[in-house]
Amino acid sequence: MNKLISVIVPVYNAEKYLKECVESLINQTYINLEIILINDGSTDNSIQICNEYADYDSRIIVVDKLNEGVSKTRNLGIEIAKGDFITFVDSDDYIDLSMYEKLMIKAETENSDMVFCGYNYFKNGKIIPVNEPQLQLTVTDESYLKNFFVLGENRVMGSSCRQMTKSNLVKECRFNSEICFAEDLVFIISLLKHAKNISVIDEKLYFYRVLSGVEHKYADEKYVRSHILLGEIFYKQLKDMGQDRLAEFMLYQEFIGVWNCYIFNKKNDLNLKKRLKNDRQIFQMKTKKGLQIYVEDETNKKHKLLGKLVYFKMYGIARFLVRINILINKLLKRI
Repeated sequence: MNKLISVIVPVYNAEKYLKECVESLINQTYINLEIILINDGSTDNSIQICNEYADYDSRIIVVDKLNEGVSKTRNLGIEIAKGDFITFVDSDDYIDLSMYEKLMIKAETENSDMVFCGYNYFKNGKIIPVNEPQLQLTVTDESYLKNFFVLGENRVMGSSCRQMTKSNLVKECRFNSEICFAEDLVFIISLLKHAKNISVIDEKLYFYRVLSGVEHKYADEKYVRSHILLGEIFYKQLKDMGQDRLAEFMLYQEFIGVWNCYIFNKKNDLNLKKRLKNDRQIFQMKTKKGLQIYVEDETNKKHKLLGKLVYFKMYGIARFLVRINILINKLLKRI
């Protein structure tokens, strides 16, 4: 096992957790690593920490650039990477010290294009194991894609960090910098479309740090545009893969996502509501077929109801029910 693994780490204001992240990389039991730390215009001491580790470990490459966001930062890493395999780590997370050795053993034993592993959440100093009973099925069964998209007990997180992929496949794909969320999932689906042999390690080797205080800014224009673009991307990706039903499901789910930007927003933004109603791209996402498939396949009753209310333009009722549900949940937490 002498193949080179390129590990791409986008870094942005991560001084609080960066050392733990890098330590978990340089102390891997698999030694043949290329660790690419890309400082994305941090305003804290992240770049100093990166440089200190580069002086200590010759396997580390440091790139310092202006802030452009995580997608463009990862894309730069892909261009730089010289490894036989490429993987990613977020700078506030860390990994098991045997992760890359185990991924490589699996890759070489099964001649894998991609290897996935399980993960844990790490919150307030506590490790919270994540149960993914469908992970094996997800990447081997014909209908595996559904588990990446549909929320529920079979949900599989489409993170670029819990997998390792042959470099020639990764070099053909890029992260979409026009969307501000779900960019990992779009990227993973692109890789899955090209990968022929996919393997799974049934061990939780990645530790995803859950940070409190992160709030979804539903009213931001970037979220509205991202939902519209994701609808287009997922629809095309899934159609190309012969997953017509799932394509319709996802297009309608992103249509609901657009209206969530109004429904879940704390302020009753009538200007936002008016603009959404007059957007041609949003109107094209709404289809009777999409509603039918969404209602049939969605397992969450609240999501089904919201899907119907949005279709029939009952935005006020949807918003009222959502606000009541949020209030009830807050009261229950206090009891």
